[in-house]
Amino acid sequence: MLSLMQGYLSDVKSELFRESSRLSPAALCRRMNIAEGPDEYLKPQNAGLLFFSDDPEKFFPGARIDVVEFVNDK
Repeated sequence: MLSLMQGYLSDVKSELFRESSRLSPAALCRRMNIAEGPDEYLKPQNAGLLFFSDDPEKFFPGARIDVVEFVNDK
């Protein structure tokens, strides 16, 4: 999962990508706002499960993500 998150951060050219190798997975999830709670009870947020899970239907049967691309004609 860590490689998926780092790949995403790299793709979107996030400043957090450079820091990600120095952060614990829990800290990185908190910084990306995809998990919350203390280390001993870290809970993923729905967006994190949908976005970074290889099998989101395991958590949300029938789940899907729709991606919409807007073209700027200017």
